[in-house]
Amino acid sequence: MDRHPTRHGLGVLVALLLAATLPSLAFALAEPATPQIVNPSPERLRLIRETRHMQIMQGARTRMEQARAEAAWRRWNRLHPHAKPGVHARPASEGEEGMLPRDAGASAAAARTAAPASAFSTQAVPTNVRCNNPASDAAGAGQAEQSLAAWGNDVLVAWNDGQGFNSGGDVQNYAYSLDGGVTFVQPAGGIPHPAGASGFKWSSDPCVTVNEKTGEFYYCGLFDSVGTTYSGLGVIKATFPGGGGAPVWGTSHTARTVNATSFFIDKQWISADSLSGNLYVTYTYFTASEDSIEFRRSTDGGLTWGPITVCSSDSVAGYVQGSRSAVGPNGEVYVTWYETGLTTEFSHMRIRKSANLGVSLGPEAEVAKFYDNMGTGAPGFNRQRGVSFPGIAVDRTRGPHRGRVYCTWNEAVNWLNDPVGGGGPLNEIEPTNNTMAGATSFVPGRILAGAMGSATDNDYWSFAAAQGTTYIFWCFLNKPLTGSTLMYTMRLFCNDAAPTKLALSGTDQFSAGFDGYIVWTAPTTATYYFRMAYNGPGGTAGLGPYNVYTGTQGANTGERSRDQRDVFVANSDNGTTWSTPTRPNDDLARFDNWLPEVGVAADGMPYAIWYDFRDATNCAGNSHIYMSRSTNGGTTWDANQRVSSVISPWTTVATNIAPNQGDYNGMFAGGRSVYPAWADGRGSDVDVWSTHFDTGFDFTNCPRDTAVTTGTSLPLTFAWANRNTVFANDYTYQLTDDAGWTSGAPVATNLAAGASASVGFSVPVPSPSTAYLNTFHFTVNNATGALVQQCAVHVTVSGNLGVPPPAYVFGVRPAFPNPSSGTARIDFTLARADHVRLAIYSLSGERVRTLVDAALGAGPGAAFWDGRDDHGHLVHAGAYFYRLEAGQQNATHRLVFLP
Repeated sequence: MDRHPTRHGLGVLVALLLAATLPSLAFALAEPATPQIVNPSPERLRLIRETRHMQIMQGARTRMEQARAEAAWRRWNRLHPHAKPGVHARPASEGEEGMLPRDAGASAAAARTAAPASAFSTQAVPTNVRCNNPASDAAGAGQAEQSLAAWGNDVLVAWNDGQGFNSGGDVQNYAYSLDGGVTFVQPAGGIPHPAGASGFKWSSDPCVTVNEKTGEFYYCGLFDSVGTTYSGLGVIKATFPGGGGAPVWGTSHTARTVNATSFFIDKQWISADSLSGNLYVTYTYFTASEDSIEFRRSTDGGLTWGPITVCSSDSVAGYVQGSRSAVGPNGEVYVTWYETGLTTEFSHMRIRKSANLGVSLGPEAEVAKFYDNMGTGAPGFNRQRGVSFPGIAVDRTRGPHRGRVYCTWNEAVNWLNDPVGGGGPLNEIEPTNNTMAGATSFVPGRILAGAMGSATDNDYWSFAAAQGTTYIFWCFLNKPLTGSTLMYTMRLFCNDAAPTKLALSGTDQFSAGFDGYIVWTAPTTATYYFRMAYNGPGGTAGLGPYNVYTGTQGANTGERSRDQRDVFVANSDNGTTWSTPTRPNDDLARFDNWLPEVGVAADGMPYAIWYDFRDATNCAGNSHIYMSRSTNGGTTWDANQRVSSVISPWTTVATNIAPNQGDYNGMFAGGRSVYPAWADGRGSDVDVWSTHFDTGFDFTNCPRDTAVTTGTSLPLTFAWANRNTVFANDYTYQLTDDAGWTSGAPVATNLAAGASASVGFSVPVPSPSTAYLNTFHFTVNNATGALVQQCAVHVTVSGNLGVPPPAYVFGVRPAFPNPSSGTARIDFTLARADHVRLAIYSLSGERVRTLVDAALGAGPGAAFWDGRDDHGHLVHAGAYFYRLEAGQQNATHRLVFLP
């Protein structure tokens, strides 16, 4: 029996209002690459824009309210000096804690039994490593929203840390690796605070960058001042001492400070330019009613910061978020950000470029316009909205796409023009629908009419969904018209034992009465459950009626996205004109893909990662991290490869931090290495995990120099290995000599991930009249030409017309290649037999690696350096020198190593 008889009448009234404002629009796309501009009704756009504005502003308003409450408490405490401070806590809610629903129907232990993954195209999953150490954490303390950077074998990673909620300390922490990400150490003490800063607390959104010329790391994070009313973002430098050891932190400096009761800083990003040494930060600046994207630069390593440049336009104040910065090979600076649409149904990725080392920014350009799934995150996400922030990277290699900018994001099908609620209202059936077993059944297209009658009221609804169909749920409250103060969450569930949590949307006490949206694609044909749940502080606050308009998304032929979310990447060679976006994920059109990141490694290829739900059998509620890459500058993408080794069961993993999956993943591509990092649910709670792999190749056999007799042929065999253990690679090879001979046109070959190749030649031996030395060059290129390695073989010719053997001169040749990103060859000659020593040294004179220490005969010789020290550790990028010693003679040359 319906306990709220007035709801039916309200449902009809709102249905009539919505029917008048939300017309069904039939449309067709003019071209597959670009969504057609079809304007929904102005009223529908207004409601969606209003909700998006609330979502963007929600976090800032919450933080300002908390700062005002803290200031009021301090005033009260000064008048009551003997009073003890209280603990400001909010009740655990699904939106914040990600806990099991009240009628889960199965134990967490049983629900955590992971189903076997489906088939995928990965050739080898790289070893996964947990970055944080949970040994001292309280149960359920989560770690997420990680950022990392690497320089040689030194890796620094930082994250949001839920242990701070238990300890009352920083909600940030870090770890480091000295062995290229094989192992991580999380030191005690956390990230240092500014000297003398009472009540300072690192609070959120870590970002790590590195100057790839100097090896100086920079951490940038948001901070709060407990006991005062300011907050902002701080920057602190870290350097790794030579010879190993923990990073040494400098002094923290503020890049932006605001009065926390009236203003707020969020979603900052930092980039270091190895050309100029400049640092660049970008962030969102909030007032109580609007926001904007700001940019600043530092020319002294973060000690001081220059003028503020507002990147976003005044016309979209309050509708922007999630900015990123990146630096190109010539010091050009890019700032990109998300902007919700104001006059059409599209959201936008915007960008601006600086061509003068950050002194000023050029005009605004559009990377892409797209449909935004702004109401809900991926399955198991524990925040009541989705995010579509951009990722950005610039090709800094010497390959053909040097300077190319790549941006990535996730987008949805166009759901804004589809009819919802046309089947009329349907009342909940109380009290039976308080559990899943008694859920009120409906057919999508109806208006679900009900009410939150108490703080313990749950309303369950069930519906049959068809595989691949996208469903829309719109909790239509229209606060400006109705004055609604409802506080609620709406959630989709699978029909399995857990039950698996799918899409989540709704409000909290700081956004009461606003509309919520779920756009979700059914991974399989089955019965699913929709739930409305109270999400207020208790008592009678936030109770009231609701009307949820349901429907299905229309035909999406020609749209870029195929379901609730796909990943896209666009590229530009100038930051102004952008390519048609392309889709890296190759899963079937019914699985979620979200929070993508992009990076460009030394092989000149962009690599993209994202959360991917294709392998879960429980209604696609568990995720892996997948990766793809492009060998042609972003035009097409390779078969996807899985890089996480264990699936994450988001429904049953505990965490005290929101969002549990973060607002972004971590991705660093530097030198030959790629380092993905992500929030992972394979343990008892959410932790930060990472992996890494080499994108380059090395010679495994380069023939030694040799002496031959005139008129014979010489067999030469060369071999090289693909060090990339995740992706196969295409190569071309060719053999030439100094006299102009060639083995023919370059030959193309493909090596599987981690495989080797060997090729043999029978080369002619010249018959010179005066020359006695010929050099054969075996050259291998990767697919982009960004990585080139050459093996040179010196051949001494004897028996030529009775001319006596040559007289050799002591010396060492310049290394090749130089700079080197893999293995460099160092050729030398000895005038006579002697004990020879050839070693690599740092610029400070410290010996790094001994290459030769033996007695050798007169004539040519060669040695190879792969960038590692005597202990097998990869050295830092930078300048080195090598020294050849034989008897009383010595010679020195400079070599630059860029891993």
